[in-house]
Amino acid sequence: MVDALTASYGSVEAFIKYFSECAMSARGWSVLAWDARECRLWIYNADAHNQGGVWGAVPIIVLDVHEHAYFMDYGADRKAYLKVFWKNFNWSRANDVFKRASLIRL
Repeated sequence: MVDALTASYGSVEAFIKYFSECAMSARGWSVLAWDARECRLWIYNADAHNQGGVWGAVPIIVLDVHEHAYFMDYGADRKAYLKVFWKNFNWSRANDVFKRASLIRL
């Protein structure tokens, strides 16, 4: 997945920065997904779990940024929530999902 993130976003660090910026502007969810039609990774934001889905895309990383996800622990400090999200993120599991998803071609 590192190669795919680097190809799409320049580096893993640049991806994390951009994904986090998307998450700061989202009202509901930020999603890194494998687009099986274009055979590449894309970041999508959606307002609700049942709106904003993308046909032919397999979610790899899904981040809930609704206030209910972090407000009890972080108050209005979404940036602190994102920092802890990345600190605890399971890259190995995401890579496993990516490996399977990237085999899908439409």
